[in-house]
Amino acid sequence: MSFTSRRVRRLHVGEAIHRMQELLKRSPTALPFTDVLQQLELTEYPEQQIEKLKHEINERDSKLHLEDGYVAFQPTYDVKNKQELLDKLKEFDQKGLGGMRVDELDGSYDGVLLDVDELKAKDLVYCIHNKTDRVDVLFFKDPALRVHIDKAIVKRWRMESVQGKTDKELKQYLINAQMKPLQVEKIPKKPVAKDGKKKRRRRRDAKRSQRVLAGVHQFINAPKPVSSPPPSSSSAASASSAQAAKASK
Repeated sequence: MSFTSRRVRRLHVGEAIHRMQELLKRSPTALPFTDVLQQLELTEYPEQQIEKLKHEINERDSKLHLEDGYVAFQPTYDVKNKQELLDKLKEFDQKGLGGMRVDELDGSYDGVLLDVDELKAKDLVYCIHNKTDRVDVLFFKDPALRVHIDKAIVKRWRMESVQGKTDKELKQYLINAQMKPLQVEKIPKKPVAKDGKKKRRRRRDAKRSQRVLAGVHQFINAPKPVSSPPPSSSSAASASSAQAAKASK
């Protein structure tokens, strides 16, 4: 008699959460969790693994919200269109919150990635690639901080290689190219007057503290006087009887 053991498939939680996100992005309302499992063909997994999936959805920052048997997609940023996205980036910049990750923006609304590309093309945002997390991060580009440089000056500057040149050679090159070098004036340092009184006061206070500490140390380590023990009751009674006998004589 032979027995065949049924092989239990293992549920990959990360992959399942990603598939749920892609499915629920297209749903404007929350869906029953069981219906989502059926659509993704996840009902064949054991109940223990399904419970682990529920736990990971609630604990992990997965943009999914599971409550009362319904699961919904909740984007990281509450933006509905391109203007709200630009306003949110500006708010982040003013509050010092940094930038917004492009992968977290994905799913905020339909066409958000196209709007991101349009903002980059119009030079309204900075897009910095984070090498550590391997993601692109958007930052608001404040137009008030832009510096306009003459293109002719930039072209003439790039015609000459500055590698290996000294400061004097660069200065002469700027003069020959009819570009005025920047003059940086050195601010003379004010001489600091030596305050001898403060130094003498600090030395005097230090010596006084040393004397006080030495006195305390000497008092603590001084030998304590030995006190004689009080007379016992029997010796006191015998002494009083002797005095009474002398008085009777």
